[in-house]
Amino acid sequence: MHIKYWQLVLLIGFSSSAFSATQTMNLEQFLAHVQNRNKLFQMNQSSREAAQDKKIAGDLSLIPVLSLSGSYLSDKRQPNMMGSTESTVTRYNLGLAKKFSSGTQVKLTGDVAEYANKDISNPAFNTLYGQYAGGSLGLSLSQSLWKDAFGRGTSLRQQRETQIAELEISAVNLQEKQLLIDAESAFWDYIYLQEERQIRESSLQRAKRIENWVARRYRDGIGDRADLMNAKALVASRQMQLLITQDEYLAVQKKIYDWIEASSDEPAPTLVANLDQRRSLKSFISGEGAVVRLDSYMSSLEAKVKDLGSLEAEDSLRSDLVLSANYNTNTYVNQGKLADASRNISRTDTPTTGVSLTWTYLLDTSVKKAALSQVRKEAAAARLKSERRLLESQSSWAEIQRRYDELGKKVEAAKQIAEFQMERAKAEQDKLSKGRSITSQVITSEQDAAEAALNLSKLKVEHRKLEAQGRMFIRTGDKP
Repeated sequence: MHIKYWQLVLLIGFSSSAFSATQTMNLEQFLAHVQNRNKLFQMNQSSREAAQDKKIAGDLSLIPVLSLSGSYLSDKRQPNMMGSTESTVTRYNLGLAKKFSSGTQVKLTGDVAEYANKDISNPAFNTLYGQYAGGSLGLSLSQSLWKDAFGRGTSLRQQRETQIAELEISAVNLQEKQLLIDAESAFWDYIYLQEERQIRESSLQRAKRIENWVARRYRDGIGDRADLMNAKALVASRQMQLLITQDEYLAVQKKIYDWIEASSDEPAPTLVANLDQRRSLKSFISGEGAVVRLDSYMSSLEAKVKDLGSLEAEDSLRSDLVLSANYNTNTYVNQGKLADASRNISRTDTPTTGVSLTWTYLLDTSVKKAALSQVRKEAAAARLKSERRLLESQSSWAEIQRRYDELGKKVEAAKQIAEFQMERAKAEQDKLSKGRSITSQVITSEQDAAEAALNLSKLKVEHRKLEAQGRMFIRTGDKP
C-alpha cells in the first residue's frame, strides 16, 4: 500500500502533540518517579519493614507475662472431711513471669483465698476451719546449667533470626534491583526509539530529495525510468520503516506509562538522556571489600542460617541440668476475710522454701540421630552451594567488566563507521548532482549510512544497559 508522505507526517505529528506539554525526565528522575509511584516498590518497602519486625518479634518468649485469675468453688459432696454440709473457696491469683536472655526464668505470684465450711459437726473443727483466710507471696527461679546455660540457646535463636531477617531483606533488595534494571531497560529502549525515529525521519527526507532530483532528470529526458522507480521504492521503504519505528515507539511509551502507573489521561513524560555519557560499573557499588553478586551473598546468608540452625538443633537435643528454687510466704487468719489475708500476705514467719536439681536426657534413638544428621547435612549442602555461588560471582564480575570494555571498543568502531558512511553518502549525493554517479550507488550509500547510524545507537544503548547490571553486585566488607 502506497503511503502519502503528508499522511505520515500527520500521524507522527499527532502522536507527538499528545505528549507535547509533558514533564521532562532524565534517567535518575525517571527511576525516582518509578520508585515513588510503582506499587511493586511500595510492596518491597512493606516486605523490608516486615522482615525487620519479624526479627524483633522473635523475642516474644522474652516479654513479661502477666496473669490474673479469680475463682469460686462450692463443694457439697458427702462425706466431708470437716464434717461440713458445704465447703466454699473464693480465690484470687496474680502472677508475673519473665524469661531473660540469660536463660533464667523468674516468676512472682500473689495468692489470697477465703475458705468457709458450713455446719461443721465437730466444735473443735468449727473453731479452726469454720471460717478462715489465707494467702501467699511467691518467688521462683529456674536456670538451665547445660542446654541454655548463660542463654546459649536464646543467643543461637537470636543470631539465626537476625540472619533470616537479613536474608529476607536481601531478597527484597534483589527484587528491587531487578525491577530498577527492567525499568532502566525500558528507559533506554525509549531513548533508542527516539533516536531511531529521528534517523528514520532524516533518512526519509534524504530519500525524498533523491526522488525529486531523479524525477526532475526523468522529466527533462536525461534520466532513466528504472532510476526513478528505484528512488520511489527507496522512499516507500523509508516510509514503512518509519511507521514500524513509530509503532514500536508508541508501544514502549505504554511500558513507560505502566512503570510510573500513570492513568491513560495523564500525559506521558518526555525522557531525555545522553547516550555518550558513560557510567562506571563500580558506580553502583558503595563501601569497601570484595565485590559479590547479590544472589551469591544471599547464598552465604542462607549457609549461615543453616549453620546456626544446626547448632540450635544440637543444643535442643542435649541433656539438661536445671536448677530451680522457690520461696513462698504463708498467711493464715482465723475467722478472716480476703482483706485480712491481703494485709498479712507478706509475713515471713512461716515460709515455704524449696530447691531442686533436675537432669533430663533424650535417649539415643534413631529419631534423635536422624534429626541431628538432617540439620548437619543441610548445613553442609548450604555451605557448598555458597562456595559455588561465590566462584560464579567472581567469574560473573570479571566477565561483565570484560564485556563492558569490549562493548566500549565496539561503540568507538561503530562511531567511525557511521561517520565514514555518512561522509560517503554525502559524497555520492554530490557526485550524483554533478552527473558523476549513478542513482543505485547513492541509494546504497544512503542505506548503509542509515544502518550504520542505527547500529551505533543500538550499541550505545546496549552499553548503557550493561552498566545497569552493576546494580546486581554489592561489597560485603570482606577483604577482596
